[in-house]
Amino acid sequence: MKDEAGFTMMETLTVIALSIIIAGAMGALLFSSWRITNGIRQRNMQQFRQMRIENLIREAAEGVSVPYWQQPEQGLPKAKSAIGKALANAGYKNSFELETLHDNSGRPRGVICRCHIDGREYEVQSLFASVPPGGSYK
Repeated sequence: MKDEAGFTMMETLTVIALSIIIAGAMGALLFSSWRITNGIRQRNMQQFRQMRIENLIREAAEGVSVPYWQQPEQGLPKAKSAIGKALANAGYKNSFELETLHDNSGRPRGVICRCHIDGREYEVQSLFASVPPGGSYK
């Protein structure tokens, strides 16, 4: 009898195949979106950490007041101590190197700090509080 209601086997298999293809495409789209979102979240967290570390280092270095006209060599040890305390108080297990930042005349103006935290390297430059931002010594 030809007027039986229902779908043929070929129609049913076609619908199942199309459903599987659409479901696979949706799954791939969701996975791709999740991966992109996770990458963005990781980069944002890394940038936040970097900004926090830079802020800690700058605040510590800016708090060092060195009488540069009398004892310029004291700036680096004071800055190293202040930066080390600031990073330790923030909970960073670190290793860092400090280098003196000089003006055009060769006088110390601040520090360059290179930190190695969680396998990444950060570099921050900061002036001492007692050195004018313009770098002029009067």
